[in-house]
Amino acid sequence: MKYLFTLSLVISLICNSFCLHSQDNEFAIKENDKGNRWEGFDSQKISGSFRVVSFLKGTIPQYKLGDILGVEFYVPTGKEASIQAHKLKQGRRKYRMLPKKNVFFEGKQFFTNWPVSDILLKENNNITHDNLGILITTKENIYLPAKILLNNVSNQESGFNVFFYTPYRIDSITCKITDDLYTEVQKITSSRKNPDSKFALSFADLNKSGFYRLAIHVYYSEEKVSGTYSSYDYKFYYNR
Repeated sequence: MKYLFTLSLVISLICNSFCLHSQDNEFAIKENDKGNRWEGFDSQKISGSFRVVSFLKGTIPQYKLGDILGVEFYVPTGKEASIQAHKLKQGRRKYRMLPKKNVFFEGKQFFTNWPVSDILLKENNNITHDNLGILITTKENIYLPAKILLNNVSNQESGFNVFFYTPYRIDSITCKITDDLYTEVQKITSSRKNPDSKFALSFADLNKSGFYRLAIHVYYSEEKVSGTYSSYDYKFYYNR
């Protein structure tokens, strides 16, 4: 019985590290096999609701053919995380990147050896740094800021940049960041009208490691929803 339990545990750990979710099976084909990751285009349906599409520490540096990207992040104690990359504005061809080993455990973690020449800048793809989104989340849907490496050099920019998809044009946004005790640590107000389906919020470095909440009030300007607003709350972890 002891051996059966041990075997089950080993199988579970292997599957957690290497098995794809059922919705990703169609993406895991030879054409998208890039060695350490699945990368290419697929027809997966994308939610049309307001959502986070990228959560970065600093920014994604401008890259060129021949460059190699990497991702550095920190997983809090007792959590597991996974990575996905996509275009901020998808269009008809929906780009995705999923590491084959896509379960990362607590501590500082890296995903490396992601050549931009394979897909991002291959031929007419032209997926540039300003249209690339990276999301790292835990099973509990806690966001982990991604710090980008270019040719194994870590991006040392301060601050955070969070990108959102919105189904409606936005008139203004009010945002506050609180710690895990709901004490406000930063507040941001943007009155900029947003004609696009994506927009970004930037905020300064935080003074200490821990869990935080990003609370957003969005006021819409589009005619059919003009004058209305929605509230969203996102939990994230920062390791200083």
